[in-house]
Amino acid sequence: FLVGSPRRWGEPWKGRIHSMKGPQGYALIINVAMNIILGVLITVCFDFTLQAMIGVQFVTPALVAGTVISSFCVGFTAGTLVPAMPWGMKLAGLLKVKPGGLGMHVCCSVMLGLCMGVCITIGNFLIADLGTSGLAGALSDIAVGLPIIVAYAIVLVLIFLKPVQALAAKISGFDPAKAA
Repeated sequence: FLVGSPRRWGEPWKGRIHSMKGPQGYALIINVAMNIILGVLITVCFDFTLQAMIGVQFVTPALVAGTVISSFCVGFTAGTLVPAMPWGMKLAGLLKVKPGGLGMHVCCSVMLGLCMGVCITIGNFLIADLGTSGLAGALSDIAVGLPIIVAYAIVLVLIFLKPVQALAAKISGFDPAKAA
């Protein structure tokens, strides 16, 4: 997050830390907030769904905390590298959806939820399983978890994306709807 030339001895740090303002701040705030929300809620929902499916109590605070942290790291990286929102806008364009309307929100949310759900599922199960169950165990868990986690991700993005975008616009001072 440090920008500009290196600080000279005695110089203040003012202006050298990455700002939360403008388009970059807006995108960063959305990425962080959505990954916190998705990490916590998908972890809790999936862990309790799986616990109900297999009938064995295994959910502990430590398991939830570890999975949330892993999910955030995987999701933040995916959110930075995978252009899910532009893909959602392209999907909306292909479907001739009105910009800024409910259809645009649904297209972007479905694409974002799909991308994040897939990346988080694959990343988390590889991290959790490769050392203990090997690749076969990880692939098996991915196959079981993927449809459930993607469904949760899509629903959660549909619910939380708009409020997070509004919050990001307030904090960053950037509103893409007004910039267009």
